[in-house]
Amino acid sequence: MKKIILLLMAINFSLSAQQTDIVPLSVNNVHIGIANNGMIGDLLTDKNQFDGHIILYSTGFYLSGYNDTTLWANGAFLSATGVRDYLPGKVGMDPNDIRNKNYVVRSDDSAFGLSWQKWKTAVELGAKFYDGNNDGMYNPVDLNNNGKWDLNEDKPDLLGDITIWSVFNDATAPSIRRFSDVQPQGIQIKQTAFAYFPSNLDELSNVFFIRYEIENTGSVADRFDSVYFSIVSDPDIGDYTIDLTGCDTLFNTGYAYKNGSDRDFGVNPPAIFINLLQSPYEFIQGVSFTDINNNGIYDDGIDIALDSAIIKRGPLLGELKIPGARNLGMSSYFSLFKSVAGLGDPYNRFEVRNFLTGGLSSDGTPIRVADFNYGNGASLGSFADSISTKYLFSGDPVQASGWLQIVRFDMRTMVNSGTFTLRKGKPVELIAAFIVGRGTDALNSITVARQINQKVINLYNKNFTDIPVKVERENDKVLPTEFSLSQNYPNPFNPSTNINFSIPEASFVNLKIFDVLGKEVAILVNERLNAGNYNYNFNANGLPSGVYFYRLRAGSFVSTKKMILMR
Repeated sequence: MKKIILLLMAINFSLSAQQTDIVPLSVNNVHIGIANNGMIGDLLTDKNQFDGHIILYSTGFYLSGYNDTTLWANGAFLSATGVRDYLPGKVGMDPNDIRNKNYVVRSDDSAFGLSWQKWKTAVELGAKFYDGNNDGMYNPVDLNNNGKWDLNEDKPDLLGDITIWSVFNDATAPSIRRFSDVQPQGIQIKQTAFAYFPSNLDELSNVFFIRYEIENTGSVADRFDSVYFSIVSDPDIGDYTIDLTGCDTLFNTGYAYKNGSDRDFGVNPPAIFINLLQSPYEFIQGVSFTDINNNGIYDDGIDIALDSAIIKRGPLLGELKIPGARNLGMSSYFSLFKSVAGLGDPYNRFEVRNFLTGGLSSDGTPIRVADFNYGNGASLGSFADSISTKYLFSGDPVQASGWLQIVRFDMRTMVNSGTFTLRKGKPVELIAAFIVGRGTDALNSITVARQINQKVINLYNKNFTDIPVKVERENDKVLPTEFSLSQNYPNPFNPSTNINFSIPEASFVNLKIFDVLGKEVAILVNERLNAGNYNYNFNANGLPSGVYFYRLRAGSFVSTKKMILMR
């Protein structure tokens, strides 16, 4: 009944207040509806499925920041919250303008065909494109007259095998907002949803991606300070009343899972991970740059860059580095409990802010692990006091270790990142991956999702150019004759490095990362592999500088090497 009522509310709102365009993202195993106002999933409940059942009811985002000293918060996440602050189109456009829709292009579309021509309108609204002839304009024409696309010719910004692009802005009137005391801030967001065909990248057949380009247009203020962004999701794994949630701080990931059978999926319900692959960036004095002239800002050519933020835009548009800045990663994680006082969906901008900050209930009361009734903190003894409450349920359900949720509920997840400055004309680009894993039982589904998650991270680190894990290198025509573990590269590294190893025969392989005290900080491989040469990427976001060790076990072979993380 909850789903039916919410669906009717959504349809009524879309028909009365805006022209909402909804496109199904259905090229692989995960099916989800993409709307052109920032709401994902709610309006196509028959498509929000995996293996024939509901897996993710809806997802969207929250934003919160300060305009001078005034706190604001908004979002696009319909579900039970009723937060729908964004309208189709750019700031100042009529939301019912016929140009405000989803623009779709696929890898199997005809080069220079209809979808490529329609992309011209998307470009007018702010979509990216590949400028093959470097004239600054998008004009998809077969300049070489050979019936195929060549590098000197223009092309849509195609990511994956399907790209769905739209733009929307926070123009919803306060009177019909959930947070009715918040005015529009002149923020517009360009959204790109993309996914891969299983036939091309089988490793990504359970994955879809959302890229957000957040822009302060300056119509209200030149800058917003202390901004947080949150990927907020309503995972419904079959019977949504008995979901569990958690987070992995090492991989910027929140997730939902079961600890037993489900009425819809049976004995092996899937787990769903939400990974903030590309987080906002900020210039941090003394951390990402040395402020030589002591003016509080990074001045290129004067100050010393200690780090660089990375913006990855895929193989067509390449990679952008921003010296003196740093990607912030997942700064906090929160699990929302539907209708639970202090822990349920936020009702105002202050409650949103507390959840984004992390470790606080809606009224700002600090959460204590030991007496948080929905987790196992009471059984952790003195260890509970060492757990950061900024990241709820950061334990490992598979190993039954650490802080775990123990009360099953209708849950929401919030993967948060901040704080950063949103400056006029300086868009911030983020990328989130939604990953579904289904194993032999509920907890094994977490393990499967983790393995896919690692592959997704490696794909991102290589800017979506290929499958970087569990693939034999093409120039290795002969299988290895002995076990070997190579020195990681680069070394020292920041924040990621590659680890190569070879196995001459099929073996169960375990590749783990340890800190200098011998504490396990990551598992990169834990599965049976065929003979071959392998490359895995390790991303150390969230870990401090220092010495780390990586150990390979393959059959009776064991080898350990040292590496240095230098920030």
